[in-house]
Amino acid sequence: MTRGLSINIVACLVAGWLNWSLSKSVHAQELQPITPMENILKYKETQDPPLWRLALGPVYVSEMYQTGKDTLLLGLKENDPQLPSKEYMLVSMVTGKPFWRYEMKAKKDYNLLSVSHGNIFLVAETGETMELLTLNSKNGKSLWTYKGKFNQCSFYSFPGFNKILAEQRSGENAEIAAMDPETGKEIWNRSFRLKKENSVPGLFTEEDVLIHFFDGIQRISIENGQPFWSRTDLLFDRYDPPVQIQNDTLLISQNGNITALNLTNGKTIWAHKTDMFIINLFQMEKVFMVRSELPRSDINANYSFHLDNSWTSSERGNGVTRFSDPLTGAFIMTIHLENVSDPGQASEVMVSTLKNISKGDPKLFSGPDMKINPLLISLKRYEGMEKDSIFYQALLGTFWNPDKKKATAVMTLSSIDFLPSVAEDFQRVFETFRFSNPASMTDKWTLRS
Repeated sequence: MTRGLSINIVACLVAGWLNWSLSKSVHAQELQPITPMENILKYKETQDPPLWRLALGPVYVSEMYQTGKDTLLLGLKENDPQLPSKEYMLVSMVTGKPFWRYEMKAKKDYNLLSVSHGNIFLVAETGETMELLTLNSKNGKSLWTYKGKFNQCSFYSFPGFNKILAEQRSGENAEIAAMDPETGKEIWNRSFRLKKENSVPGLFTEEDVLIHFFDGIQRISIENGQPFWSRTDLLFDRYDPPVQIQNDTLLISQNGNITALNLTNGKTIWAHKTDMFIINLFQMEKVFMVRSELPRSDINANYSFHLDNSWTSSERGNGVTRFSDPLTGAFIMTIHLENVSDPGQASEVMVSTLKNISKGDPKLFSGPDMKINPLLISLKRYEGMEKDSIFYQALLGTFWNPDKKKATAVMTLSSIDFLPSVAEDFQRVFETFRFSNPASMTDKWTLRS
């Protein structure tokens, strides 16, 4: 076989056949399952005759990966991409003959993590955590299974270092464990206690570099988990962009600030402060490009926060601004007060507003106040009924700057049951809120636009 092989799924997803042909294209799936039969037949006429055909039955091919020089791994589901995985099989790319088939024992949705050390590593979500299933690539037999300890769990493969990593977290607890890919035996384990309640980015891995962001940033050894260096003064949250490596320089961005660190010792090479919400850093030869969003703020630029640009804003006067989601009707309302000696003054205004749009007093159903960043004094969750008897959920937060005697209350309200995208927008507002510098360039751009 030569380079340039492609898998042409012509009628296989309809008639249950896998066609394998020579082609100049390197695309994996040429047609989707919903492609009309008329288009499939027209497409088929333009293709070379297949070298072989393999009957798969009424299944959906969810995954196809070349795992060796002449081997192809197939992940199959019961004729629907939303259903759990049915089986995995390894076939010859020369003859189309299956080497082995492994039928899944549990009804879970598996995805390939990696193929290394003669094994195939599959990851599945169990509903409570993540699970790692290891198969022998030669015979398809199950070798070992690892089930995550915490509700958030991610797996990473390091073929060159003979390690499989599990990064887990739950609340204030976090853990990184390294396992032997042959046996699943734990080689080393490190536990962490998080100072920040909000989530932080996952592990950064590139060749021999392993970096975590629990309580700052730390580079640790893949071999034994011991730290090379730590920077507890650089705190990250989940909205910060992935770090970048160029030669011996580590480029990071946290809370809008860009810092270059020496990858070997972690010392600062240079730092640049911005008032932007940075989304990505792109490394080039001798420069890098920053992609960011302008912060959303009130018309007088007293405060700013990160919010999706699809939300529209309107000024209501007296320091009140309303941001609305045109798709769901959810909204975020802010009120800014000057000469404030007590942060409760701002929150009382929002509670009063919430009472006006509800039947009676809204019901507080959250636990104690939460501190997300130094400016956040309180965050409370409410539920109730609007006047038209639609269930709503609301969040009230109060930000206070005691030095400048300024306070801002933020209220979010949704008449839907918090769609994931809306809930993420709400969370982003609270986690990225900060009082602005009135003379900042980004706020001038915001006002101008």
